[in-house]
Amino acid sequence: MTPPNEHTKNCFDTLLAATVADDFDQFISVGDERFKTSLKPETFHRVSQGLAPRLQKGVTPTFLGELRQSGFLASLWRLRFDDGGDDLLFRMAMADGKVVGALVTPTFGWYDRAA
Repeated sequence: MTPPNEHTKNCFDTLLAATVADDFDQFISVGDERFKTSLKPETFHRVSQGLAPRLQKGVTPTFLGELRQSGFLASLWRLRFDDGGDDLLFRMAMADGKVVGALVTPTFGWYDRAA
């Protein structure tokens, strides 16, 4: 598999570091204007506060590849946490060298395997 280009990796690293630090300004710094204005600080802080404790304990991100979606190039990353809990999928869409979207996919927590 081809690794991500350096700019994509740097943007991903910035988003991850900003999430750990709960730093909204750092998070949106790599985004385009629409990303900067559409992401609400409250939404970012809620996600950051939920993920930061796990990220701070340690995480191994793995680049999984890219998808072309809606005219954007979306890179996919597995976040494997040192706490041994569920992995998460992080998707980051880019266009013209800027982040246009970022999404952490939740687990299938609603699915009860015992049922």
